[in-house]
Amino acid sequence: MSVTRTSTVGTSVSTSTGDAGDETYSETSYASETTVFVGVLSDADDTGFGLGVQTDATALGTDTLAQLEVTATVSDGPYVDSASASVEAIAVAESPDGDAYAVTTALIEVYGGADLYFGSSQSTTYTVQDETGSTTVSEVSATVYALQFSADGGAGSEEAVPDYVPETQLPQQEPPYLTPECGCGEPDFDGGFGYDVDIDGNLAAFDIEAYAIGPDTLADVSADAFVVEDQISTATAVVVVAIG
Repeated sequence: MSVTRTSTVGTSVSTSTGDAGDETYSETSYASETTVFVGVLSDADDTGFGLGVQTDATALGTDTLAQLEVTATVSDGPYVDSASASVEAIAVAESPDGDAYAVTTALIEVYGGADLYFGSSQSTTYTVQDETGSTTVSEVSATVYALQFSADGGAGSEEAVPDYVPETQLPQQEPPYLTPECGCGEPDFDGGFGYDVDIDGNLAAFDIEAYAIGPDTLADVSADAFVVEDQISTATAVVVVAIG
């Protein structure tokens, strides 16, 4: 039986200055939604254990950024199989014509059931339109942890501990390059409500890590980045990690 409990909190704010049609008129909107969930997933087909991640970032405008960061790990342990995944996607667009558009999506799916899984997701959108044009920022992040207990495990089990116990956390290594940043600060409600957005040109990038640790494993990554100067930046990634 699969059971999930979910709690969601959302915030939305809109402001405007001046009169519509005036040169000094500006309109700003900000929306954020956070979801926290915990549950149990049944595995009727006994298809193994793992996680799948799908994420996308698309920005349309003169100056654009699409950026993805994904980390997924699954490990086969003597008593508990564990899996975790995190994803962060950001899309930023600026346009002097007022037609900037940005959208991000992120989905993490547990494969093979879980005795316990929990996680959270957060999405944020920010738009501003004034005499200089329009700016749109879209961000989404999600994290999932899943555990699957061995049928013969437990404190009283006589099962021998194998000589090799897979590490559930790999050593952290600094990337050999600087991760691109959009220059977007957090919204400053006290200072007039707004992001500090500073991008120039068009860029699409992704940073992906996928690990599957155990005797029967799968780590599969598919990623694409596409850019058209002064028009669009888009990045898409699909990541699957699983153990048999």
